Amino acid sequence: MKSILINIFEWIKKNPSFFMLITIVVLIMLLVSQCNKKNYYKNINEQNLNYYTDSLRIEKNKVGDLEYKHNILIADKKTLEDKNKDLFDELQKEKGNVKIIIKYQTVIVHDTIRIKDTIIKNADGTYDLKWEYVEYFTKDSANYQMLDGLSNFKLDTTKKPIKPISLGTMITKNVIGLNIVTGIDKNMKTGAYEIFVRSNYPNFTISKLDGAIVDPKMINDIVGKKKFGVGPNISVGIGANFKPSIYIGIGLQWNIIRF
Repeated sequence: MKSILINIFEWIKKNPSFFMLITIVVLIMLLVSQCNKKNYYKNINEQNLNYYTDSLRIEKNKVGDLEYKHNILIADKKTLEDKNKDLFDELQKEKGNVKIIIKYQTVIVHDTIRIKDTIIKNADGTYDLKWEYVEYFTKDSANYQMLDGLSNFKLDTTKKPIKPISLGTMITKNVIGLNIVTGIDKNMKTGAYEIFVRSNYPNFTISKLDGAIVDPKMINDIVGKKKFGVGPNISVGIGANFKPSIYIGIGLQWNIIRF
């Protein structure tokens, strides 16, 4: 170790100008790193400001489908409890490494429908009113409703006129097929990232929409420094004949390590 330090010191004595330049480059890199960190937190704060000031919106996508939208929160698992307790409680229920958590409440109000029924006389003198309803709302059969039921009644012949007496109704089938698409996109007008939810199920409504990005790696990809870049470049390295060399100019670069 001592001999290595001596060699480094001797190299610095022989190349003082180059050592000074390396020092300047390192200081510039540290300064740029600090600026990047400030921009990183600035971007997160701007995104979260958009989240807190946003409300549930209905917009059309490029093909005219209605979508429910709301800006997304950016908070790691440590800070999510303070920023959104409801999402934090949902996150605590999961075992795996959750990257994004989205919670929404769906409301569907169906129109009045007419159902065909069949009267069946039973051996005990009672009657069954059997009915069923099947409706596919889209061509792909992804959105549908199926209902089957049986209403039982008897006729009180001791009274005039004869009076039907209900013995109750049993729902034997109640199935809803609901196709929902959700994701995250970037609003090109505001620059904010937002959740979108849509469905072509009739009268599909979202009454509440909320979500957060909680994985630090995904946060870096969204608001952090990009690996690929074009711009002014200062490089220090070893050139031909293993001599120190300097490059100053415009460069196209790919950063293997980001800081």
